[in-house]
Amino acid sequence: MNLTPEQLTTIGEYVRGHIHEWIEPQSDTSITERDLDQRERIIRVEESLKLGFEQSEKHFEQVDKRFEQMDKRFADLIHQMDKRFEQVDKRFEQVDKRFEQVDKRFSQMFSYFTTGIILLGVIMSVYKFLV
Repeated sequence: MNLTPEQLTTIGEYVRGHIHEWIEPQSDTSITERDLDQRERIIRVEESLKLGFEQSEKHFEQVDKRFEQMDKRFADLIHQMDKRFEQVDKRFEQVDKRFEQVDKRFSQMFSYFTTGIILLGVIMSVYKFLV
């Protein structure tokens, strides 16, 4: 249905003139059943929101506790790893000492062997010279 602008203007004027009859008159002193229903709904919504916020707060507290526990576990893990690295460092130091001892023994054996060869060469030279 297509309406002309004049018809729309006429309808608008009619609505403006009678709208106060269609809408329930509400005064500040009289409370209607509809107002009571709306107030009850508002109170229920506020209570449910309050309960929801309390539950959310409890949940966040639990999450915070879990994070604190994880932080503690992580700190303990790092402390244990530090101890293990210290033990590994001590073992490497022991291995280094053993290599130094082996190196000293090798040097001693090499010097004894060299001295023995030189003495043998001198003895053989003297023996050939004398004979």
